[in-house]
Amino acid sequence: MLQQLGKQNPQILRLIQENQAEFLRFLNETLEGGARGNILGQLAAEMPHAVTVAPEEREAIQRVHLFIIQLIWSSL
Repeated sequence: MLQQLGKQNPQILRLIQENQAEFLRFLNETLEGGARGNILGQLAAEMPHAVTVAPEEREAIQRVHLFIIQLIWSSL
């Protein structure tokens, strides 16, 4: 997901990379119903509910997912 974001908007990806701790804190706050509302829920509502991906893409998605989870847990 971040790789695709970097292709579409490299400035946002650079800001996320430069401010990883704040970005993770922001995600955690929105997931817990923080003052900013549920950003991820809003994004999910606008996304298709099913996407067809190739096996290689599925593996890449799983690697990114695990990486993000590790980042979140390491920041706690």
